[in-house]
Amino acid sequence: MSSHKRSSADHVDIHRRLLFLTMLIISLVFAIKAGDYFTSANVNRYLTFAGKGLAAISIVLMIATVYWKLRFIPGKERYYLLTSPDSYVMQSMNRACRISWSTTFILLCAITMTTSKNSSTFPAEFYLNLTMFFMLAIFSISFFILFHGGEQATNL
Repeated sequence: MSSHKRSSADHVDIHRRLLFLTMLIISLVFAIKAGDYFTSANVNRYLTFAGKGLAAISIVLMIATVYWKLRFIPGKERYYLLTSPDSYVMQSMNRACRISWSTTFILLCAITMTTSKNSSTFPAEFYLNLTMFFMLAIFSISFFILFHGGEQATNL
């Protein structure tokens, strides 16, 4: 066991990673739901099972995220550490949010331009699932790249 005691900021970083890992898994649930329209009924049964499994994993991760926050981030510091706009984690999160929002807006514009009101091949539920998948996946992946890249830069 390591004798190194983690700081509150380290615990906040772990909390954020758990949060965004959960978001990535939830995005995969939406991807599976959108993928239902491209697969046979046989495959859909497996996708439904996989989606339910991923949903269960995301619930466990959400509980772990809340537990981590309550257990390891001191109550007095919790609000400041989790909401401080000065922290690198919040800056990475805000950049990831802007990237996600912008790319999702571009996706929605592309969908709007390529489909007409009367000739849409897929129901609205497909487009909603596709949009949720895209937005959450881009947000999570952007955060991991930005956050990980910043850690490498500070370790140089």
